[in-house]
Amino acid sequence: MVYLRCLKKLGKTSFAVTTLAIAIAGGTGAIVTRASEISPQPSSSSIVQAPSLQSLAEEFVDAMATDDMERARGFLHPTLQEELSTEDLRQNWEELIAVTGKFQERLSSSAVEDPSGNENLVLVSIRFANVTDDLIVIFNDEREAIGFDFPEVE
Repeated sequence: MVYLRCLKKLGKTSFAVTTLAIAIAGGTGAIVTRASEISPQPSSSSIVQAPSLQSLAEEFVDAMATDDMERARGFLHPTLQEELSTEDLRQNWEELIAVTGKFQERLSSSAVEDPSGNENLVLVSIRFANVTDDLIVIFNDEREAIGFDFPEVE
């Protein structure tokens, strides 16, 4: 089951441009195998490490900031991709820029593991013309973005 929520609050004290979240419900299963069925692991010299969640979140922000919305959509969970077109992403980003001012630079990022172990959060610090704040990107265990939250401006 997928849940997508867009929240737009206009007010004098705060402005939340967009909040997107997905809750994906699914069963869990156990995989049982015999030791004889397990393939040997490749040597460490042939292992290619996957990008960290921080790198993925940074690339997502960079894609949005450079108006490469098709690339930005590629970081999203397939169900969220169905819900958000490139034009939807562009509109959300433009609404954010209207409040925060022009994107200046991505400063840093930090990963925060969810205590449940089901999701991982990454905070990406972004400097805009009028404010510096964090964009929160939420990943599932498959390293797909299942939600993101733009900063609130007061």
